[in-house]
Amino acid sequence: MNYSAHWLGLKDYKIVLDLQMKAHQQVSDQKTGVVIGCEHPIVITGGRRSQNAVQHADIPVVQTDRGGLFTLHNPGQLVIYPICSLRELKTGVREWVDLLLETTSLSLKKCNIILISKNSGCFTKNGKIASVGITVSKGISRHGIAINVSNELQCFDLIDACGMRGQKMDRVRDYHANLTTEKLFAIWCDSFNSLTGSTIVTTNNVSNQSSLGAVGSAFP
Repeated sequence: MNYSAHWLGLKDYKIVLDLQMKAHQQVSDQKTGVVIGCEHPIVITGGRRSQNAVQHADIPVVQTDRGGLFTLHNPGQLVIYPICSLRELKTGVREWVDLLLETTSLSLKKCNIILISKNSGCFTKNGKIASVGITVSKGISRHGIAINVSNELQCFDLIDACGMRGQKMDRVRDYHANLTTEKLFAIWCDSFNSLTGSTIVTTNNVSNQSSLGAVGSAFP
């Protein structure tokens, strides 16, 4: 299965949420995959299992249809949204989540970051470095995985990250000071290719396009 990869840079969460729906339709029509990579301004998102409302005066909270509980995105965190037909890939939901975690593990290993656990996310000996949460609609996945790269980790104290109170967090910058989110996105796509035998073709950088219409034009 072939994929197109789109690096968006720093982009509002709700805009990318809308882009995922556009990509979902594209995947349904064309039977090809789409992988979106980006960062988000600070935002708290809730999953389907989120029960207690979270409110912070200075931070927007967005409820979503992904699995899991609350998590937080902020600048410097790499967020990857692979929109993929699981039917075309001939895989189930659990296997898809495992593949996302294994792809992330391989990508971090290429950066000499070793995980000690891939249970409900990716963990180093210093804490949680990546979180995963997806949804599947009509056999096509949305949402994905978030990897802490150079983002401020103190913000996670505002929530029980993925339902884990006091969860220690880790980030790539503490191992590689100069690795950017865009570079790690390219490494992740290469790792995904290696594990699946797929081909991910990177499109032109559209991170400087500001309107929803302009960014949306990346998807036919």
